[in-house]
Amino acid sequence: GGEVEIDQNVLLLTTLLAQAQETGKVADMGYLKKTRDNVTEVYHRTKAREGSGGEVKDNYKVAAMNLLSLSDPSTGSEGVIGTIEDYLFAAMWDATEGGFGATSRTPDAVQKLGDLLTYWGPAHFQKDSNSDSWAYAYPLLVAQQWEKALTHLAENSNSGLLEATHLAIVLSVSRVFGVSNSSGNQLLTSLLVSYSTSIQNRDPEAALEYLVLLPGDAESIRMQVKRLLLQTGAYSILAGVVAPDGSRVGGGGGRGGNGGALDAHFG
Repeated sequence: GGEVEIDQNVLLLTTLLAQAQETGKVADMGYLKKTRDNVTEVYHRTKAREGSGGEVKDNYKVAAMNLLSLSDPSTGSEGVIGTIEDYLFAAMWDATEGGFGATSRTPDAVQKLGDLLTYWGPAHFQKDSNSDSWAYAYPLLVAQQWEKALTHLAENSNSGLLEATHLAIVLSVSRVFGVSNSSGNQLLTSLLVSYSTSIQNRDPEAALEYLVLLPGDAESIRMQVKRLLLQTGAYSILAGVVAPDGSRVGGGGGRGGNGGALDAHFG
């Protein structure tokens, strides 16, 4: 076939976007906006022309200009957006105004995406109840629905509690979840305690490592450690043993050195 003619406004916009990506900033936001407005006009003309005759002839061409113009990235690319990954890319492209990062409208746009995902529910993403729970958790994470994603993981797969707990720890350390947020802290606490409890009989020392990560005051942690000691009876591993002379020494079964595993955190 012959060469495809590309509108000069489209070429200019892609050049400006490439320069901004390379330098990390937009040299002239006003010029970029004016160029994007011009591309929006080209997009609507192209869509009308391509759609004449009752069928869109080049869906990909229309979709590309749709994304560039930010006219309607999440819903205006019929015939091209065929997977949830495609949809999420278009939605986040829109939310960050073409990948430039967070803007004043980003929080509302991301929240709107989260609301839509919640409305559709897991059945929209999972073929059946036995499907991979990540199929729904992943879109929720993209939309920053941390608590919903973690809860879904924990409740909907055999390894879900393990996965949700460790993901919650990573999100907490990254300070995107559970920071000065009562409901987030409650969920993090619930996951850590539940997972610790699930492994405490086969590895009480490992169970302790999750309890010391609990958010909140030291007294809450001590209460959970007390519960761990009473329920497992692993006194020598966790607290050490008392020698004939009354001194406390390691029981030999723990990894915390002399005195037991607790000394590594409360010594």
